[in-house]
Amino acid sequence: MSQKQIYSQDIGLISKEKLPLLGKRILFTTPRNYASTLSALLINRGARPVWMPTIEIWPMPDYKELDKAILHLASYDLVTFASENGIRAFCQRIATMNIDRQTMRDKKFITYKPDVAILQEYGLDVWNTPEEQSPQSIVKGLKERGINHGDLLAVVPEVVGVEEPYGVNLYIKNLRDLGLSVDKVPGYQVVAAKQESVSLEMHRLLKGEIDAVIFTYSGEILAMKKLLGADWLKLNKTALAYKGPFTAENGKKAGFDVDVVPQSYTLPGLLEALERFFSGTGKQAEH
Repeated sequence: MSQKQIYSQDIGLISKEKLPLLGKRILFTTPRNYASTLSALLINRGARPVWMPTIEIWPMPDYKELDKAILHLASYDLVTFASENGIRAFCQRIATMNIDRQTMRDKKFITYKPDVAILQEYGLDVWNTPEEQSPQSIVKGLKERGINHGDLLAVVPEVVGVEEPYGVNLYIKNLRDLGLSVDKVPGYQVVAAKQESVSLEMHRLLKGEIDAVIFTYSGEILAMKKLLGADWLKLNKTALAYKGPFTAENGKKAGFDVDVVPQSYTLPGLLEALERFFSGTGKQAEH
């Protein structure tokens, strides 16, 4: 048997040439609601996933600001969501306040393609879906449609325990630069994890037992740096992969290397880019 071939009862005769992630320990920092999907994708590619959630998703301690925005929804021309968490929080508040969704039929909701079904699940229609899963693509889509005025409600996370990611503020700035009046309203909390909850995984990372780290959201990066403390520079000894350019920009600003950024800002696209990196055909970060 070739040295590049391994037999497994689960996946049969395979080769490292066909599965560049075979046997690689890939640590990912995504919160719980995305963890199972990413873990399954990694396993299907032969990798050994290591889950170290650096952030947790929590409900808001109170929804006064979001409730107020929903009650005055008629004053907004557009409503944007940058994650499924924002959509669920928004729709659950509508249900809690017993608001008739029929009154929202003419509202222009914008969200990413993977999250369209979630909005429709609550009986709301999507006005526009960006081609790419990034905040900048929302801005680009509005610009292409000639939207240069009006009132926009942006449902975003409230970050707790670390500073707000660069990408959120840039997103809001770019919307305002189009000529829009933007209300940034938190729909849920992103809370930095505590060191004791990830001590085992962090020990493996600092010992050099991890082949690559995946970041899917900017808040994960800032929370990781806080968790590592004085050892944060050691992270650059590991291959670092980012789901998109906004996330990668936050990595740079935090002082981390950028090894992999996919052209398609999806989890499958990210893993394909990581495979090219380990196969030697993608040594540079892709943009």
